[in-house]
Amino acid sequence: MSKVSFTMVKSDIHNDPRIRSLPKNDIARLAYFVMTTSPSTTYTGCFFYPIEHLCSHSGIDREIATSSMERLVGVGLVEYDHQTEFVRLVGWFYKFFVPGNADHLSKVVKSFLRDPLPRNAMSARAVSEFVVGSLVKAKSFDRNKPHTANYYAHLQTCVTDAEILYPDLLAEIRSEIALNAPEVREDFAILHPESGGLKLDKCIGEHGGPTVQTPSPDHVGTVPTQKKENKKDKNTGAHLPATVTPLRPLASTLNSEIAREARGQ
Repeated sequence: MSKVSFTMVKSDIHNDPRIRSLPKNDIARLAYFVMTTSPSTTYTGCFFYPIEHLCSHSGIDREIATSSMERLVGVGLVEYDHQTEFVRLVGWFYKFFVPGNADHLSKVVKSFLRDPLPRNAMSARAVSEFVVGSLVKAKSFDRNKPHTANYYAHLQTCVTDAEILYPDLLAEIRSEIALNAPEVREDFAILHPESGGLKLDKCIGEHGGPTVQTPSPDHVGTVPTQKKENKKDKNTGAHLPATVTPLRPLASTLNSEIAREARGQ
């Protein structure tokens, strides 16, 4: 898994009503900040974390660690899957680790697609929060910069490939938008394969600007649209018959997690 080397914590986190709902002397507060800064914490905010790890990292005994985890789950700060012993830090991509650029976002996408996360609803909610939190962040970008187009393209890759891994992903994303970020409802629509050509004109510039490529029919990767090329004879200047540029898979398609699995790599 892709471990984080540091965590950015906003000072207003202490105003979070979920944290304030915990008693001031509650060890659960310590347990929460231990998990957000532990050596086990990953890019996805969803990672293998047995209670023994919490005991080791915090110095508290198992009984207190277990009850602290239960209280954190109860107030909505974390989710915990006792079967797989994975924890999910709720709000990770709002409070701690929202990608600020396309390169950072690309690394998180790769983590979600490659890390051995459990294929369950909790992981799907982690992906959903990542997509929505990133869309919220993208609203602060200059829409005419190529960086913005790259940012959206990486998000589209995430949604397209992760939907194969998590069949209920789209429902989880819609729920996340409704609960925490209704302002990005239209922004998400352009990333969804069923939204048509997926042009990003509305989000990243004027009409005719950069676009996210049209998804292939099986939703695995993307392919560019065909373009007709009209050429002139160098000697006579006459127009030559139009030719059609052949379709070729994008590099991102050939190197996607799904494509590599299909090739047995």
